[in-house]
Amino acid sequence: MRKNLELPAVAVLILLLPLVGCKVKETIRVDPRPANLQVRTASYEELLEILKSYEQVTSLSSNRLDFTLISGRNRDDGVLEKYRTLRGYVVLQRPSSVRLVLQIPVTNSRLFDIVSVGDDISVDYPREQKFYRGKNSARELVARDPENSSEFSIPIRGTHIYEAIFPQSMDLNAPGTWISMVEQADQGAGHYVLTVFREGTPPRLQVVRTIWISRSTLTIARQQVYSKKGELVSDITYSNVTVVEGVPLPLKIHVDRPVDRYTLDLEFKGWNVNPDLGENAFVLQPSPAYEVIELKDRGAIGN
Repeated sequence: MRKNLELPAVAVLILLLPLVGCKVKETIRVDPRPANLQVRTASYEELLEILKSYEQVTSLSSNRLDFTLISGRNRDDGVLEKYRTLRGYVVLQRPSSVRLVLQIPVTNSRLFDIVSVGDDISVDYPREQKFYRGKNSARELVARDPENSSEFSIPIRGTHIYEAIFPQSMDLNAPGTWISMVEQADQGAGHYVLTVFREGTPPRLQVVRTIWISRSTLTIARQQVYSKKGELVSDITYSNVTVVEGVPLPLKIHVDRPVDRYTLDLEFKGWNVNPDLGENAFVLQPSPAYEVIELKDRGAIGN
């Protein structure tokens, strides 16, 4: 008798269906993939060729740039400072040269003229007739006016601008360099993610950079750069990609520098690939009437 009262699990499920309205599944609506975001495929070797294709670019210039800076120096107090969007232009050349000119609205005269070559950065400030010089490698570049104790601070470095804008090349044959590839799915077409590692000491793999390549366009959509300590020092996203002379270049770039406590939005009207630059394109000298001020790392001031 006891055996006759036992029911298989399937029979129990069938008996319970009327109690739940026979509803064993439901339809969940999600946003469909946009029709123009078709998934494209690429092999590991083809992705590396995409990165290598940028090596044909030796110089870049944009005659129109909208520059928006948000400073997070007071983030701990819950305060962010967004500066007025400035217009200007930028010129870059391998291996490390940048010239960024920001203009005064309406008059289009120079507000700041910034030149960075290697570790050296110079800032021409015509309004105050001051010329600042410092090093890109400094953690915090500041200058204090001894007369009124005011402080002039430059969070941005030429190397930050170069790294964000200029297509990054990669030495695939460098000793101790390793590259991995994974596919990242999302609501859109997804991404291929390349991660560059370097052998460290003691034996370990240090993440150097991650590069996100859109599977809808097979162009760079995001780049993350890490310090030797593993800190995320730069998170860069790219959008509105246009092809100029066979090279895909973004018209919008968002730069987040969490360690340096600032974000930057760059919007370009267009690009000139490999323009003919004069020999003085990255030479900036102070006017004889200017005050020359040496920028120092904040930690070195007062020592």
